[in-house]
Amino acid sequence: MLMTTTEAIPGFQVEQLLGMVEASSGWGVGVARNRLVKKAERMGANAILAARFASGTGSLSGTICYGTAVVVPSQSG
Repeated sequence: MLMTTTEAIPGFQVEQLLGMVEASSGWGVGVARNRLVKKAERMGANAILAARFASGTGSLSGTICYGTAVVVPSQSG
């Protein structure tokens, strides 16, 4: 799964825009990121553009991740 914080991946053209994907976790950014990837894969995506991550502090110590699920051409070689 390709993931970037930018709105495009240099050298790749978006073939299909699948929509926004989001995931959250109270266990940290790693768990939330893994959930984000799994949700995007279930949508049929092989990349996530404009990925964002936010964490709270204190009693709001969860993490949320979101981005845009897309299909880009498969990498060769």
